[in-house]
Amino acid sequence: MNAVKPEDVLPDGENVLTIEGVQVRAGSIAAVMRNIELLESGSPDQRKAALAEIERLAPGMVVLGVHRHFRFRNDEVEKIIADAAARHAAKQP
Repeated sequence: MNAVKPEDVLPDGENVLTIEGVQVRAGSIAAVMRNIELLESGSPDQRKAALAEIERLAPGMVVLGVHRHFRFRNDEVEKIIADAAARHAAKQP
């Protein structure tokens, strides 16, 4: 197997990839990272919105395998991703 390039995963001109029935939009990982920054430095309202968005994006992080290769330093985010991974595993045959 050769090294995988971004265009091998998501061809130019496409913005959404469906993996195991979960739609993942280009930029999802970057959005999670920026929302983690808001958790650490944002206002209470920004923090609440950031957590909600991370929860919404968590299934995509799971089907991309982020939870298998990375640990989040933020315990709240780590739990959100771990919970999403457990829900996803429970759905698998």
